[in-house]
Amino acid sequence: MLALGLGVANEGALKACGAPPAERAPALAYLRLAEELAGGGRGGAAAEEVRQARDALAFCVEEEREVELWRQRAEMLRAKGVGAGAGAKVAAKAKAKAPSGSGAAAVAALRLPLAARAFIDRVARRLAASPTVARAWELWSRVAGNAVWRAVAAGATTAALRVGGVLRRLRGSDDAAAANPNPNAAGAETIADVLRREAAPVEVVEVAPGRYADMAAAVEAKCFGEGRPLIVRAAGPGADAATEGYRRALLGAVEGALLGGAAGGAAGDETVRVSFSPKGRFDGPEDAAALGLDFDGEVLVRPAAESMSLGTFVRLVAHAQECAVQGAPCELPAGMYIEYLALHQYLTASLGGGGPAFAVEAPMMVSNFWMAGNPTVSPLHYDEYDNVLHQVLGEKDVFIFPPAALPELAYHPRYRATYKYVFPDAFEVAEVGEHPVLFGSSLRLDRSARGGAGDAEARRLLALQPQVAALRPGDMLCMPAFYHHEVHSRPEEVSFGAGEARLSLNAALNNWFHTDAVFEEEQRLFGYA
Repeated sequence: MLALGLGVANEGALKACGAPPAERAPALAYLRLAEELAGGGRGGAAAEEVRQARDALAFCVEEEREVELWRQRAEMLRAKGVGAGAGAKVAAKAKAKAPSGSGAAAVAALRLPLAARAFIDRVARRLAASPTVARAWELWSRVAGNAVWRAVAAGATTAALRVGGVLRRLRGSDDAAAANPNPNAAGAETIADVLRREAAPVEVVEVAPGRYADMAAAVEAKCFGEGRPLIVRAAGPGADAATEGYRRALLGAVEGALLGGAAGGAAGDETVRVSFSPKGRFDGPEDAAALGLDFDGEVLVRPAAESMSLGTFVRLVAHAQECAVQGAPCELPAGMYIEYLALHQYLTASLGGGGPAFAVEAPMMVSNFWMAGNPTVSPLHYDEYDNVLHQVLGEKDVFIFPPAALPELAYHPRYRATYKYVFPDAFEVAEVGEHPVLFGSSLRLDRSARGGAGDAEARRLLALQPQVAALRPGDMLCMPAFYHHEVHSRPEEVSFGAGEARLSLNAALNNWFHTDAVFEEEQRLFGYA
């Protein structure tokens, strides 16, 4: 099939990029042959097929380049050691064009330090919690809601941010605020804390070890059939959970990467896609002005993503955690996350067959792998397909709202932006999409819930009858399509060898199932049939 020149439309070509080295080399050779045959006029390949073959080959070659580059970077960090020459934070910057037709001015290429943005964000949130300030701002907005005043305010804000950046560099302070995904810097109780304490827990169904039939029946009847979230948990201490085989395979790969030898088999050499975020939040709305973009409102920011081997990722996580233990600056971003890693393409040889043997009647779309060494937040959103998530390592709190709560959860069309990551720890906004997309809520469950607007917001959300799924290793969460959910993940510490190494990891596997259901609330709210 590769020789037909179907390129990126060919699953075989896609799998060639994520295959182990021994399998990837001959696959790439076939892609090159397909390009040669098509380019020479042999084989009868159409122009579109030639383009696809070349695109697939270019992607694979670039992926190989990134894998080798990250191997070298990890080796450099290991040789340098923790704290040796680290701490030279690079200012994040925005280089993007304003969306055409948006009416926004050209985007300013501002080089704004993350610390300055974090400081302004904290001040703004504290002011927003004051009813007096909120009333004053409303009056001011009526007076200053014209282009002249907005231009003056934008200029003053830009100047303040730049001055803040200069002061920060003179102080040489570490950007601790940007490294913390929780904007509640004072450590006060958050809205998420209130929901953990007061929202109803998701129902838990316990099944005997190895009883996959019971598990499937529970999910089919209660989750997919009745349309409500459900946790399936292995009953009894020491019971073999559905994910135990996958956990063993994954930990073996991690141990091989940390300690060397054959413990990890081939998994440590397999390619993965790693997302990078400056704050530990992934794929959520962010304030456009705080990112240096010259238009009002929010943008939906996708993290940067690059390829490396699983072993390299593990060694980078170990380096970052050693920096944290020693209190040393780290030449890596706060958020590194393997997310949405499709197991039909990546890790198939070593881990793809080791997942839970779970079967339901609904057709499965894809299985995804998730892994991080740092706490992560997936902001509030909903999916258009049924979801079954298996927690492998660490814990997750999943904050779930019913589909009917859609009008109360601050969904708005936004332009999509993408981070570009510059090693070791700088970020740019590389591009802004041309058209708004509807994905993700503007709500921040990690904001303070004490007093003012924060407390009122927590009470308002509790009235929407949310649920919380507190997942531990071995748990399986079933969530029907269109349920809104925000996911907070925390790693667990694992020992390797005879206590020779310790690493904190969070890992999960999820399956998405096709559904024919229609999200009626969405149709009513946004006015389409």
